[in-house]
Amino acid sequence: MPLWVFTHTQNTFSPSEKSELAQLLTNLYVKVLIPAFFVNVQFIELGPSDIYVGGEGRSSSSKYTSISIYHPARGFDSDASKKRFLDKVDSILTPRFQEKGMDWEYFIQETPRDLWRISGVAPPAAGSEREKEWFRLNKPTPERESL
Repeated sequence: MPLWVFTHTQNTFSPSEKSELAQLLTNLYVKVLIPAFFVNVQFIELGPSDIYVGGEGRSSSSKYTSISIYHPARGFDSDASKKRFLDKVDSILTPRFQEKGMDWEYFIQETPRDLWRISGVAPPAAGSEREKEWFRLNKPTPERESL
């Protein structure tokens, strides 16, 4: 999984905007051969007394989102790959959010792959034949026993 959690003020995103963002972000990972079902995008709407930035509450008239991105599926192998990814993320978020007059911030946390499970199953190694099968089927499959 990458898990994207948008914690935002009320009425910041319409249902169609949420769907569009989820599709664009999923495609970002599918292009690098991460199965689509690994990608989770969640929107958590909070009220005016639930989000504070700099000690001041954010009202629904002040559109704001904080995005937490968790990456157990893949890690960055170089500063160049980090920059490429951040540039792609910014190309998706910046035009949409600037048009809305929003404030936003995000961070990415890489978590150990061995601490991740999908329906109780350890995901196969990145780039393995089994992961390619998961990608093709767009769902996890049980590990086959060796004969």
